[in-house]
Amino acid sequence: MSGELCAIRPSLVKRIPPNLATDEPYMEMLIRNQGRRVVYVPDAITYIKGPDNFREILEQRRRIWTGHLQIKRMTGFVVSTSKLKNVLPILMREILRFSIKKLLWILLGVILEIYAYLLARHDLSKGRIPYKWKKLKSTKTPRILNGSHH
Repeated sequence: MSGELCAIRPSLVKRIPPNLATDEPYMEMLIRNQGRRVVYVPDAITYIKGPDNFREILEQRRRIWTGHLQIKRMTGFVVSTSKLKNVLPILMREILRFSIKKLLWILLGVILEIYAYLLARHDLSKGRIPYKWKKLKSTKTPRILNGSHH
């Protein structure tokens, strides 16, 4: 479940513990445990400003992985996007569409994701859970799209 844009029936999520690094995986677990589905809408368009440098991308992914691993440790629930069987087919399909230059960027992204995962495991083992998120400066700089600010 993506926190960038989601709609949740209020009756499905009564309470979210305050000591979570990420709340979306917890909400996904609650919804799925009630026999409900999480449905992705591929045509939905959301404008967000993600990190634009490796340090901040790594920091963000590390925090997200820490949250996913924390939920797994607390409840046994594995977030859908943490399962290779869900991510690998999409990655393979995308790899087939790209040029060599873009494949190098994908490879770099995969390495960064693995490194973020390993750092998150280490953080969790040491009890370092980012309950309060550090502001990522590059995500707060507006970008101009089609001549307007978003």
